[in-house]
Amino acid sequence: MSIPRKNRSEAEQGAEPTPLIAIASVIVSMALIAVGNGLMFAYIPVRLGAEGFDPTWAGLIITGLSAGGLAGCILTGPLVRRVGHARAFMVLSALIALANAAVGAGVLPLLWIAARALYGFAICGLFIVAQSWLNDAVANAIRGRVMAFFYVAYVAGLGVGYATLALVDIRTADAPLIGIVFTALSILPVGMTKLAQPPAPQAASVALRRAWRVSPVGVAGMLAIGG
Repeated sequence: MSIPRKNRSEAEQGAEPTPLIAIASVIVSMALIAVGNGLMFAYIPVRLGAEGFDPTWAGLIITGLSAGGLAGCILTGPLVRRVGHARAFMVLSALIALANAAVGAGVLPLLWIAARALYGFAICGLFIVAQSWLNDAVANAIRGRVMAFFYVAYVAGLGVGYATLALVDIRTADAPLIGIVFTALSILPVGMTKLAQPPAPQAASVALRRAWRVSPVGVAGMLAIGG
């Protein structure tokens, strides 16, 4: 049962502040995942081009990623209700590792579409889990700064991942293997964190009809980018 906003504020003021090292565990985990993610984002189109595949395949792979992301938005809530935030985080990280392993199996575009759809599902779920976890753990006074640092750390990790592509042989499975390593490392901070888990959500949904009524242009643009 969620705490009403007013009561929640009072509870936050009376509770001891969450240790920064506990908050940092989620941020560090997402930054480590970002390194592998950035590397894979750079690797896939470059490898397809090097193998002579039509650019349409890269577009189809992005579309698969977007479809998986939408599924992640819908299904992450039930997953968190079933196993909690920490276990959901580790399950979703494992799915990213599996997706990278499928990409490393060889240049098989149809398999890659499925793999990136799985990745899209998992990364959207991870963002939902991580942000809701941090949102619950920190007080209103510092929430904005914590979330800003969260995004800066993630984007910095993506940049490191992109830069790492210059250090690997794209004609081998080195990039997916490195992605798997960083994804595995990301599980460690969350697996050892003492950060209290928030209550599971009672319900979760993607209200596309409501979003369309509020901003049809925004919804159309979102779907066009995904397609």
